[in-house]
Amino acid sequence: MWSEGNLKGLMSQLPKVINDANLSRIQECIDYDKFISSYDLGEDLCGTYAPFCEGCDKTREFPCAYAYLKMIQKEGSDIRMEGENVKPTGDADFRGDGARVTRTTKPRSSTAKKPAVKK
Repeated sequence: MWSEGNLKGLMSQLPKVINDANLSRIQECIDYDKFISSYDLGEDLCGTYAPFCEGCDKTREFPCAYAYLKMIQKEGSDIRMEGENVKPTGDADFRGDGARVTRTTKPRSSTAKKPAVKK
């Protein structure tokens, strides 16, 4: 079953601000351990494997990694995902789960010409 040992070793090597490459490494570590445990038990443990499975959003690119980071943040870790705690630019969207997602880049400008101003 769930053993945080290998993951804690990996987390100690990662920066405090986690990017997609780091999320991928965390996901791989969790997937490997989950696969071994699932094989040993003869059933798929997805969704029941670890305490963070409760907060899993399977629609995300790295669902286990993201759920794990959210869990350790709730436990007091100062690790955060890249782009979190960015001051809003006034142009924000909302994900399907209601969380605010702030754009970190400016929207593309329109290719349409603006009408000439009469003098």
